[in-house]
Formats: sequence, structure tokens, C-alpha cells
Amino acid sequence: MMPISLTELVRLLEQRNHIFSADPTVITEQLRQNHQDNLSKLHRRAELIDRHHELADRLNRHQRRIQWLLYMAAAVWFITGFMGTYGLMQQSALNFFVVLMGILGMNTIMLFIWLINVCFRRQTQSITIPFLYGKHSDAVGQAIAQLDADTMFRPHTMWRRSVVMHRLTLMGLMGMFVAALLLLLVRQYRFTWESTLLSNQTMTHAIAYLAWLPEKLGFDVPTASAILASRNHLDETNAATWGSLLLGSLLCYGILPRLLAWGVSVWQTHHHQPELNLQLPYYQNIIQRWQRKIVDSDQDYSPDPIRQSPAITLQAASQHWAVAVDMLPQNNPQWYQDVLGQEWLNQNVVASRDEWVHLAQTAAAQPVQLLVAIRAAQTPDRGTIRRLASLGTNVIVWLWTDSTSDSSTQERLQQWYDVCEQYGWTWVKCNNVKSL
Repeated sequence: MMPISLTELVRLLEQRNHIFSADPTVITEQLRQNHQDNLSKLHRRAELIDRHHELADRLNRHQRRIQWLLYMAAAVWFITGFMGTYGLMQQSALNFFVVLMGILGMNTIMLFIWLINVCFRRQTQSITIPFLYGKHSDAVGQAIAQLDADTMFRPHTMWRRSVVMHRLTLMGLMGMFVAALLLLLVRQYRFTWESTLLSNQTMTHAIAYLAWLPEKLGFDVPTASAILASRNHLDETNAATWGSLLLGSLLCYGILPRLLAWGVSVWQTHHHQPELNLQLPYYQNIIQRWQRKIVDSDQDYSPDPIRQSPAITLQAASQHWAVAVDMLPQNNPQWYQDVLGQEWLNQNVVASRDEWVHLAQTAAAQPVQLLVAIRAAQTPDRGTIRRLASLGTNVIVWLWTDSTSDSSTQERLQQWYDVCEQYGWTWVKCNNVKSL
């Protein structure tokens, strides 16, 4: 499942007032201090909103249904190609061109139609299969159906449809090739060709052009004398060369061109990656919430300076641990959940000297980024600072306050800001943590 699919699904559901497992407004605010690019934050926001992975599971089930449908369709195309060729070659006396057109005719027409659509960028209608979306009365199923409809004519999806079409046609051609090969191995056929309008010379040249590429690939082809001998006559002498030419034509003018078209479609699918339209009002509104801009038309107004933490960078290669100093924030064991849009591994509370030593040793043995919860009203004494310093500089200090905070708490906050700047720690301030 692509992240863009989940992000778009969350957008469609939120616009329909769907109730998620996490509050989108709270998640949006929590990601305000995350300094990733907007696209990464939007994807992360969708993951956090889908906290219980209900939407991701629905998308995965939807993709699995499509995949199984494609497997069944491939099997049907192979069997259809096999049975069609088997029926076409039931008689022992075969008209070479009738068999050849019966095997390659429809494939060639379909390939030319595809080329025309690609050259002129014509859009083809797609068929919607209801059972792919589960219960259509379900809001999530309706949103997934809408998501597929919205992306139907985007370049990536159009080329993906081409990949599927060529893959199915290749399965049909492989069924034809296998049937023709098996029948030629176990049956004795006699080939002939007939024409009312074309002369011997014209047909000899035409078959020579047809046989040029198969001959280059090592297939036996009929000679000029064999071609003339087979006109209106069932010739067993040269039946093997005619059968070899039939197989070579099926490979060279059916399978190989379709395989080339499939390769081009796969390359174009990778070249046209799906993109999130950040210009939609929904995404613009979220991005504007994350942008910190102060508009003040009063030239003589000088606001009080606001202490801002340096840019917080979440290191993808590191583990992310959350630990509380001395006490849990208002006895809330889930205080670390979704802070900065990151999943943190809870390391509980550190209070004693042994617990601090163990934490420092464990953190030093591997790349770890620590989220340390400290009550803002606590004085930054030398003992606490020394213990924090033993954890290194890869520390994010999470300063929390509660409803009992007063003016002295603001003074402590300024002291903590000074300490964090001195030791190179970043910080996050959380107001009025609520208990569970």
C-alpha cells in the first residue's frame, strides 16, 4: 500500500465527517513542531489518525482482492488461448494463413488500438467491480471507490492498466503457443495455402518477409519451392517447416511485440509516480496551520520575545525512546503517544541513581533518540542536569505543565530553556497535561 493512498483516503473520509480512531485536529497540532517537509508530515498525519490501522487494513484487503482477481483473469486468458488454438487446429489439414490470422488477428488489432490510444492520449473507460470494495453501504468502501475513480485517469494509473492489459494478453498468447506446440508434437498436420487474387510470386515474397525474423531466431522456414508446392495441395513433406514457421510467427509477431509493450508500460509506470495534489483546499488548510507566521500591521508594537526551540530533527536511523523523570505526567502512562508525530518506545520512569546509570549505558550502546518528560515546575538542579547530560545531546526535553501551574512555573520554564540551549538539547512544551 502506498502512503499516498492512505493520505487520500483520510482526506475523503474527513470531508465526509467520518469518526476516526484519533482526533485529526489533535494530530495536526502535534505535528506542528515536526520539521519534516509537508508531504512527509501529511503522510505521517494519516498514519497517526489511523492509529488502529483500520483504514490501512481495508486498503490492503482491497489490494489483495484486486491481485487475486488478476490471478484468476490471467488463468482464464491462458485457458482461453489454449482452448481456442486447440479448437482451431482440430483438423489435420490446415490452411496456414487461416490458422495464423485466427491466432494473431485479435492480438494485433488490440495492440494497434493500444498504440493509437497512447499516441493520441485517448482515455478509455474503466469497469468498476462492486465486490472489490466490500460493503458499498460502508463509508470506507464508498471512499475507496471514490479514490479509485479520482485516480482513474492519472498517468500512473493509466499506465498500470496498460501493464495489466499486456500481462493478460501475454498469458493468452502463451496459452496459444503452448497449445500449438503440443499439438504439433503429437499430431501429423498437412499445411496448404490458397488465394484467388494473389499470384505465386507475390505470395512467395510475402511468406519470405514473414519468415525473415523467425529464421533469424533459428526457426526452420519453408523454401520457395516448398511454398509453391503447398498451394492448393496438402503437402506432408514440408509440414515440419510450416509448423516451425507458425510457432516462430506466434513468438515474433505476437509474444515479443506484446512483451515490448509491457516493458514500456512498466517503465512508464515507474516514471509517472503518483503525486499528492497539495493545492487542494483540504491540504492547503492543514499546511497553513503548520506555518508559523505573525502578521502585525502596527509598526510601533514590539511583542515580548518568545523562546523557540531549535529545529527538531527526528532521526529515522535511530530508535526512539520515551522516559519520564521522577514521575509520570499527571499519572498518564500514554503521555508520549504521537508526540511530534513519532512512535516512541516507553521506558517508564527513571528516578533512582541506578536507573539513570542503566538508561545512560543502554542508550550509549546503540543509536537512540530520547524524549524526556520533565515537569516544568521542577527546578533544574545540578543533579538532574548532570544526569541528563550523561544521556548525550540527542535528547528532546518534553516540559509539561498542569492546572496547578502558576507564575513561578514560567520562571522555571525560562531556566529550563537556558539549560537546554546550553547543553544543545531541543525542547517541546506541553500545557495542562490531563490525567487518565
